[in-house]
Amino acid sequence: PLFVSNIKWGEGDSHDKGKSVAILEFNHTKNIVYKPKNLSIAQEFNQFLKWLNQSEPYFNFYVPQRISKNGYNFEEFISYNTCTSKDEVQFFYKSFGQLIGIAYLLCGNDFHYENLIAHGQYPVLIDVETLFQHIPPLSLGSNAFTKAKFENLNSVLITGLVPFEVYGERDKKGNKGVQLSALNGDEQTIPYKVLKPTNIGSDEMAFEYQEHTITSAQNIPKLNNKKIVFQDYTSEIIKGFNELCEFILEDKEKCLKKIEEIFKNSLVRNVIKGTQRYSDMLQFSYHPSCMTNIQEREKVLENLWAYPYHNKEVVSHEISDLLVGDIPIFYNSINSTSLISSNGIEIKNVYDEPIIAKVYKRINKLT
Repeated sequence: PLFVSNIKWGEGDSHDKGKSVAILEFNHTKNIVYKPKNLSIAQEFNQFLKWLNQSEPYFNFYVPQRISKNGYNFEEFISYNTCTSKDEVQFFYKSFGQLIGIAYLLCGNDFHYENLIAHGQYPVLIDVETLFQHIPPLSLGSNAFTKAKFENLNSVLITGLVPFEVYGERDKKGNKGVQLSALNGDEQTIPYKVLKPTNIGSDEMAFEYQEHTITSAQNIPKLNNKKIVFQDYTSEIIKGFNELCEFILEDKEKCLKKIEEIFKNSLVRNVIKGTQRYSDMLQFSYHPSCMTNIQEREKVLENLWAYPYHNKEVVSHEISDLLVGDIPIFYNSINSTSLISSNGIEIKNVYDEPIIAKVYKRINKLT
């Protein structure tokens, strides 16, 4: 008989009044992932991968099993498996390049090292809720730095699937930051100290600034239990990227029609501000001086009104979510210029155009 032998709670950020991802273990051997949010986009992405697999022999994406319902999702647990030959490692990195092409053309971002699993020869995206992403709706002026920043946000770099570095500007010694892309992201020490508790369990417990190490994830393929880094396989990555782009280029009209057919009613999460920013603000609001008087806590969170959104109405919904300990979450229909808050309220005229229009432009500009 099938029975639940364990439940691991809190496997992700808290959203929508305390809901977070859980992993259900059955019979001490098999796992299923439970996600308490609208993830119909994941089923639609599965359909898109299946269509690609059927279209050309050089596409062979792994398609995870999913059950999507209104407001919750059950997904196959993707295990971290080793490759069995060098050919499989080459296939992994070629498929990785194809995924970069898909993520770029479908305006995806935030596919960092924790969002991809090396499932043997298959690179598998385990969280595709950040496809069809707008550039954050900010008013930042028009100087050269800002223009360069927005050019970057329109490039393949923003997918998170190619190498990028963070925290470098916070290093006083001028050393490099840390790499968090899905191509690297092995164990690294961040270049600044963070507050951590010491002497836990004693009357001398205190917070002290200490070095912090980011643990490795499960995104780098292995062969004979040794991690195989991407630097020796860049030609395979580029080959895969080119294959995907050339496939789209051969018949843009057919591809756009298929994208519209599969994703026409998609509702996707919109990441308008980095999770770390929200997390930092939450931690500030948990300071003892804020936890004895709700007005003091509200004062901290109201600093969010200084953030340069085009439409400041967004901020009131961020504060509502943070007040109950959640990371704010917003959704957007790919055919709409509105945002939808965690409690279902529509915030109109946040974007200049629907994201599907940007996908059309990106594909039509492909040469």
